[in-house]
Amino acid sequence: MGERRRDSEAGQRTHRVLVLSHMYPSPPFPWSGIFVHQQAQALVRAGCAIRVVAPVPLAPPPVRWLRRKWRAYASIPRQRNLGGIVVRSPRCLTLPRATLFELTGWAYWLGARKSVSDLAQDLDFDLIHAHTTLPDGFAATRFAHRLGIPLVITVHGYDVQWAVHLRSSVRRVILETWERANRVICVSETLRRRCLAHWTGEEDKFITVPNGMALDQLASEDQAEGISSRYHGRPLLLTVANVTPQKGHEYVLRALPRVVRRHPDVLYLIVGEGEEAPRLRALAWELGMKDYVVFCGAHPHAEAMAYMAACRIFVMPSWNEALGVVYLEAMAHGKPVIGCQGEGIADVVTHGETGLFVPPRDADAVAEALLWLLDHPAEAERMGQKARKLILQEYTWDHNAHRVRQVYEEVCAR
Repeated sequence: MGERRRDSEAGQRTHRVLVLSHMYPSPPFPWSGIFVHQQAQALVRAGCAIRVVAPVPLAPPPVRWLRRKWRAYASIPRQRNLGGIVVRSPRCLTLPRATLFELTGWAYWLGARKSVSDLAQDLDFDLIHAHTTLPDGFAATRFAHRLGIPLVITVHGYDVQWAVHLRSSVRRVILETWERANRVICVSETLRRRCLAHWTGEEDKFITVPNGMALDQLASEDQAEGISSRYHGRPLLLTVANVTPQKGHEYVLRALPRVVRRHPDVLYLIVGEGEEAPRLRALAWELGMKDYVVFCGAHPHAEAMAYMAACRIFVMPSWNEALGVVYLEAMAHGKPVIGCQGEGIADVVTHGETGLFVPPRDADAVAEALLWLLDHPAEAERMGQKARKLILQEYTWDHNAHRVRQVYEEVCAR
C-alpha cells in the first residue's frame, strides 16, 4: 500500500482523503465545482493529504462531433495537477437524469474504479469525502466498503431540492446512501432541515458546515476600477450565476423598469451563461431595458470577483439555493446582497443588517429592495461593511476546513 505517515509537523493527525466529485474545475469548465476545489485547497493548508477523482461524461467520437459541450468534455485531461492537488478525471457513461437517475451512481462506480484503485495504491486513504449523494455518494459507498474506510458526504442542494422528488426509486437510493455514510454534511441549516424531512434515523448524522470563500482571491481596487471605468462609472447591479430559471434573473429584469425611472444611470450586469440567456435577452428588449442590461457571458473566477468588487449591489433572488458561495464572495467585497427568504443564505445574512430578503418570484419586491439600497447609499455602504466583517471573521474556507477536519477526526476515531 501507499505512504503511511500519520502525523503532521504540528502534531495533528494528517488525514488522507479521497475526494469524489463530478463537479470540479477543468480547463473548459473553470467554474464547475470551484467551491469543492477551494475547500480541498484549504484542507491541504490544514494538513490533509488530498487526492481527487472528478469523473467527466464519456464523449466518444460520434458524440463529441455533435455539440461543443461534448468536445469540451473530451478535451479534459485524464490526470492533472490543479493548485498542487492531483486530480483524476476518468470517463463515465452519462445516463439521462430524468429517466435513469437512480442508476447514475453505478455508471460512476464503473468508470471510476481504476482511478480509485490506482490512487489507493499510492496513498493509504483514511476516509472518502464525496460531494453530492447521487452519483458521487452512492459510488463512494462501494469504494469505502472495499477499502474499509469511513465515508463523509456533503449535500450541496439538488439532492433534496430536485433528485429526491423525482420518484420513489431515486428517493430510496438517496436514503440508502445516507444510511451507509458515517456523516452527512449540509452546507446550510436550511438544507439540513430539508434532509431531515426525508430521514427517519438519528438526526445527529446530519451536521451543518457552511461553505466559505477564498480571501486570497478578493479583487483589488485596481481590478474594480477597471470594471467600473468600462461602464463609465455607472452604478452596477450584478448577478453572477449560471443563467438558469431558479437563479431569478428574470425577476431582476422585470424590476428594472421601476428602478431606472428613479435611477436612470443604473446598469444591470449578468455574468454567466446558461439555458435562459436567449429568453432573457428577448425579455430585456420586450421591457425596453436593452440599454440597462449587459449580458457579460461566462468569465474566469478571478474576473467574476473583479465584477463583484466593482458593483454597487449584488442581487440574486434565487430559490432552491443551498448556500450560494457567490453571496459570500460579494459580501467579502463589502457589498449588500439581495437574496430570497427561506433559502440557505438566510443562515448568513441578517435582513436589514447585512443584506435584504425578498420572496421568490416577486419582481415588485426585488424592485423595492433595489430602490431602497439605491435611495439610501450610506445605509447600503454600512450594510456592505458589516457583511464584509462577518465573512472575514466566520465564513472563510479556512474556517470551513477546520470544522470539516473535526468531522474527519470523529469518523476516523470510531
